[in-house]
Amino acid sequence: MSRSDLDSDNYGNWHESFFGNTEIQDLSEFFVHSHVKLSCQTQSDMANNRLQYLTANDWVLINAKAKRLTFHLGQEIIKQGAIGDTIYVIRTGEASVELTGTDSTTIVAKLEKEEICGDMSFLEKSTATAAVIAKDEVVEVDAISAQDLRKLFDAFPGMGARFYRSLAVVLARRLRETSKHLAREKALRKH
Repeated sequence: MSRSDLDSDNYGNWHESFFGNTEIQDLSEFFVHSHVKLSCQTQSDMANNRLQYLTANDWVLINAKAKRLTFHLGQEIIKQGAIGDTIYVIRTGEASVELTGTDSTTIVAKLEKEEICGDMSFLEKSTATAAVIAKDEVVEVDAISAQDLRKLFDAFPGMGARFYRSLAVVLARRLRETSKHLAREKALRKH
């Protein structure tokens, strides 16, 4: 990835704050020299990615700021009611979104590879309305702080626009699925 692949108007200032004073002409050179391990995405991964409008270059920048975390079966990735300042991308395994009420816990959704969670707290700068629980023996996620994401968006407005557009599609899909589920439940109650 070269400088021309990025939002060139902010490259200089951002380059220095991101990489320090290191003279790097090409981002791939940075990753080789700093031994940063990225989860490389193939074209098929990108097609399945829930954040569909992000480019390969966007993912390089996000992955450079992300931290790989490992959770085990039953562990909370996100705690219901906790302040959300991180977005998670599921990399391996599955997780479930669970809403705990006074008498019971309801599984609201299942998350698979490349799906995100923590996005609603990120958008609203609020607490998590549900928990996200690891459902496999090992679930790996990439965690990126809201602060780091916002810095990237300030430096690369095009990336921010692609991210929010992708997130809008994710939320629209979730709303559509929830609406279908509620319509089915309502139809079952009538019979």
